[in-house]
Amino acid sequence: MKIQSGALLVKEFPKALVNTFNFPPKQIPLTSSRNFELNGLKYRLSSAVQSAGSKQENLGWNMQVYLKQERKKQLLCSYHKADDAIAALWLIADIDRDGRPDLLLSTASHHAAVTTTLYLSSRASPGAFVKAVARFSQGD
Repeated sequence: MKIQSGALLVKEFPKALVNTFNFPPKQIPLTSSRNFELNGLKYRLSSAVQSAGSKQENLGWNMQVYLKQERKKQLLCSYHKADDAIAALWLIADIDRDGRPDLLLSTASHHAAVTTTLYLSSRASPGAFVKAVARFSQGD
C-alpha cells in the first residue's frame, strides 16, 4: 500500500458507545450505535451488552461490537464475562484512501486495561469490511 499525500477527512466521536464502569446500565440488554456515511454508503457501528448471569451470580458482562452496512454485518470485538464492558469509537476516516471506512476503536473488559485497535478496509478479507492491523494495549 502506497501512502498518498493530501487532506484526510476524519469524523471523531467523543462519547463512548458503552461504558458499564462509569455508567452502570439501567436496562439490559443495553444497545448503542453510531451511524455514519462514507461515499454515499451508510454504515452503523453498534454494541450490545447483556448480563453474563443473574444479578445474584454477578458474572459480569457479555459484549459484542459490530460494523454493519445494509444487511451485511461483521463482528469486530467480543467479550464474555467481562468485569466492565467498554467500547469507544474514536474516529472514522479513509486512512488508506480506498473509499471505504477505516476505524480506530477502543475496547475493554476491565476499566484498567484498554486496547485500541486500528481497522483498515484495504486489508479486509473477502466478505469483511475491515481487518485489525494494529493494536495498542495499556493498563494493569
